[in-house]
Amino acid sequence: METTYHNNTPEKGNIGNQAETSKEKLVKALQYVTSNPKELVKAAARKNLLVFSRYMQPNLDIQPFHKMYYHILNEFAHGRIKKLIITMPPQHGKSEGSSRKLPAFILGLFPDKKVFIGSYAASHARDFNRDVQKIID
Repeated sequence: METTYHNNTPEKGNIGNQAETSKEKLVKALQYVTSNPKELVKAAARKNLLVFSRYMQPNLDIQPFHKMYYHILNEFAHGRIKKLIITMPPQHGKSEGSSRKLPAFILGLFPDKKVFIGSYAASHARDFNRDVQKIID
C-alpha cells in the first residue's frame, strides 16, 4: 500500500477516508430510516412473505401456527424448498397464504416467473387470479 502525505502527515492509502465515508453512509441511512419508518417496513415486505402479507392486509389475523406456515411458504418463495404440499384443515388460511399472497409475493420477487394457480373449480382459480392481480396493482 502506498503512503500519501496530507498536511505533512503520512496516511496509508485512503483507509481513514473510507472509514469516515462508511460512517457517514450509516448515519445518513439511520437518519433516513428514522424519518421514514414506512420505508423500512416496505423493504422488509419485499424480503419476507409474512411481513408482505401484513403490509398488504394489516388486519390479517396471525395465529402462532400461521407464523410457521408463512415461514415455510417464504422458504418456498425464495427457492430454499423445491417441492411443497400444504395439508391443513378447512378455514385455516391455506387459500389466503398459498393462493393469494404467495403468488403476488413471488411475482414481486421474480417478475419473469410463471405461477400456476389450480383449483377443483375453474371459477375458484379465476377468483384467486383476480385477487392476486388486485394485490399486485
